[in-house]
Amino acid sequence: DAMAEELMTILRSMKNPHLCALAEAFFADQAFMDLVKRAPAGKTIHHPYLGGLLEHTLSLLKLILRVVENYQGIDVDLLLMGGFLHDIGKVYEFSFDRAVEYTDRGQLLGHLVMEVEIVSEKIKSLPDFPEELAMLVKHMIVSHHGSLEFGSPRLPQTLEAVILHYLDDLDGKIQSIQSLMEKEQGSRWTSFHRAYGRSFFRGTPEEEDGD
Repeated sequence: DAMAEELMTILRSMKNPHLCALAEAFFADQAFMDLVKRAPAGKTIHHPYLGGLLEHTLSLLKLILRVVENYQGIDVDLLLMGGFLHDIGKVYEFSFDRAVEYTDRGQLLGHLVMEVEIVSEKIKSLPDFPEELAMLVKHMIVSHHGSLEFGSPRLPQTLEAVILHYLDDLDGKIQSIQSLMEKEQGSRWTSFHRAYGRSFFRGTPEEEDGD
């Protein structure tokens, strides 16, 4: 799968040996990576289709690489690892053999809790993984929704966690708005989008072409 290969190439460019080892622990888990390739990233809002999780995660990693070019003092490896791990619990949050539905674990625990459990298990298998680095990785996960209102038990409290939250939100919003616009061809406005509390202006391409 080309997207999976590109994702692994990006993560293998990290310099931190502990984070590289953590990434490789996931890559070696073929059954888990097969789920990552197939899972949706959501049920309704963004990337709610098979393969959506991988598409969203790869897009997020690419955004990270673009943004960090413009700033100094960012732990790029931590940010990339956070981007990779931030939604991996969705492989268990949703069932997707037929329609996309929440599992019992998804309803009762949610993907943030499951992600911390998954990452903790992988880290246990790695010798000498620094305790503080493990804490920072988990903070990226639990804070990436950005606010208590949207389900994060902690607000982003590192620079990398703040960046992850905003880039994750940006990628999800762009995909969902573009999808809405593509579905409603022939109208200058989309229908009202409940999650965003507004309609979006599409314009009329035919009129623009005629100018």
